[in-house]
Amino acid sequence: MTDGYRYPELPIYVHIPFCRRKCGYCDFYSLSSIDVQLQEQVIHNVLVQLEVLLNTLQPMRVPSVYIGGGTPNSLAPQLFKKLISGIDALTIPFRKESLGFNPTFEWTVELNPELITSEQLLFLKESGVNRISVGVQSFSEDALKLIERNAGLDETLNGLALVTKHWIDRWNLDIITGLPQQATAGAQKDLETAIGYSPTHISLYALTIEEQTPLEKGVQSGRLSPQSADDTAEVLKLLWSTLKLHGFTHYEVSNFARPNQESRHNLYYWRMQPYAGIGPGAVSTLRNSRGLPARVQVPRNIEMFAQSSTPFTELTWEELLPSQFMLEYLMMGLRTIPGIDTAAFHRIFGLDIEKILPHTIREYSSRGSLRIHEVETKTYLSVTEAGMMLLDHILIQAAREIEGIEPDLEWPISG
Repeated sequence: MTDGYRYPELPIYVHIPFCRRKCGYCDFYSLSSIDVQLQEQVIHNVLVQLEVLLNTLQPMRVPSVYIGGGTPNSLAPQLFKKLISGIDALTIPFRKESLGFNPTFEWTVELNPELITSEQLLFLKESGVNRISVGVQSFSEDALKLIERNAGLDETLNGLALVTKHWIDRWNLDIITGLPQQATAGAQKDLETAIGYSPTHISLYALTIEEQTPLEKGVQSGRLSPQSADDTAEVLKLLWSTLKLHGFTHYEVSNFARPNQESRHNLYYWRMQPYAGIGPGAVSTLRNSRGLPARVQVPRNIEMFAQSSTPFTELTWEELLPSQFMLEYLMMGLRTIPGIDTAAFHRIFGLDIEKILPHTIREYSSRGSLRIHEVETKTYLSVTEAGMMLLDHILIQAAREIEGIEPDLEWPISG
């Protein structure tokens, strides 16, 4: 499966592709109206897949687990408990360090607010889950209907009331802005309401009209009018300022955290470090048998996954060329603040980032959109907050500038 490399750290993502009804904007792999027997088979094989993966790769440490979907808490209560308890039992040996349990281990579970119960939250806490992510998206009844969320505002608020009553650990709240027909005042109200619930982290996404979704069909038919890019940018600037005024740090294009409350799991993605994906449709980035990074896909076929006796063997492996991996590294790293560690970039690719991107860095630095800066003795290349609005343009120019470069790749690196 791989080249025998033993991962110092290997985060785990678990994809649960079930939901009550698919939202109008969603293009993730998720299915509704799946019978309980098929769900049972899928959860059984998710745990089998996780066990085989851990036994095969034997990572030195699992630093984080993230359960997403779909809607994990749409599972029947007994299946939800089986999933959580099974993951807990399988990962415990990989969460320990020489002097006890690793205090930085992060375990996140995505929850839809209308399906939250007090029993569910207490069970998660007792099972070792120490972070939840609650998909609210909007506090407007009209907006929730427009994007075809599964619940109305009352059900959403009831779920959040349970979170504030029973959950004292870290938690994220998702908000989408730039919705069709959404006024600036409505976007600001959504965010201020979210802040009022005191989450330790807020994910603020600008709506993307994805292909083959009901939302796209509404736009194409003329029933819905999308916000212009310029209007969305102006609203985002206002909302970013509001978050900063309330003590949130902007550490990734769409993510804001209280001090030391960043999503540790997602940082592995943005830093292009290895991770393993479990469950139907899940994706991993791992080393292949030649020691090169590969994108590993679990098939998006729930019946095949459920019926397989070896659900970890039916995978597709796509080797990433060093040049392709370098471009992805730039794309992901420049989404974050403080940005790309130039020394780490050199260790991975054997190249000086300032020498391979001189024109991009010079042009966008002069415009106040890029900067080279020092953070605790390390040197970083990063976009400024203003540069985040131009990130696509920066990346297009960077891609042209590195075209034809084939670096010598050493990945992953430790430290």
